[in-house]
Amino acid sequence: MQRWQADAALVLITAIWGSTFVIVKHTLDTTGPLVLIATRFWVAGLALLIMLLVQRDRANTTKSSTLPALRSGAITGGFLTLGFITQTI
Repeated sequence: MQRWQADAALVLITAIWGSTFVIVKHTLDTTGPLVLIATRFWVAGLALLIMLLVQRDRANTTKSSTLPALRSGAITGGFLTLGFITQTI
């Protein structure tokens, strides 16, 4: 990747990220912050579930190795949820 392509990608990502604040502000005019966060997390969870199901056959993990990962992911997700809620409110 050329340097100008990397710079252009960063500008594009920044524009997308920055525009989400405007979208969230307008969405909060019609719905509450907890409904918005719940909807966002459900959509993301469904996307991750689909990716998990697609990649399931390629994964070479045992059940015992996935339980600590799920626990760590749940704890991290809880903190992420709290962060999103406080930022949105």
